[in-house]
Amino acid sequence: MTCRKKGRQKNDYFIDLYKCPKIVQIEGSETTILTGLHGEKMMVFNATLSGHSVPLHADPHEQVGVVYSGKAILRIEDKERLVKKGDL
Repeated sequence: MTCRKKGRQKNDYFIDLYKCPKIVQIEGSETTILTGLHGEKMMVFNATLSGHSVPLHADPHEQVGVVYSGKAILRIEDKERLVKKGDL
């Protein structure tokens, strides 16, 4: 799958990380969009942040995150938590 195909195909369930689009939304970050480009209800992405803040914002879809390394303060609605490697 090239991450940009809209229709379901036999191997749509397998994602090639190297064919997915990469974007830089803020300085010091790189985000690879894995799913969520065509109206799905879930967005999956791989993000690298280097000591920068992500501005407060709202997304139209559900998101799930896994911290692979490092740590960050994550705020969702009125709750804030320090997240670190292994947290979901």
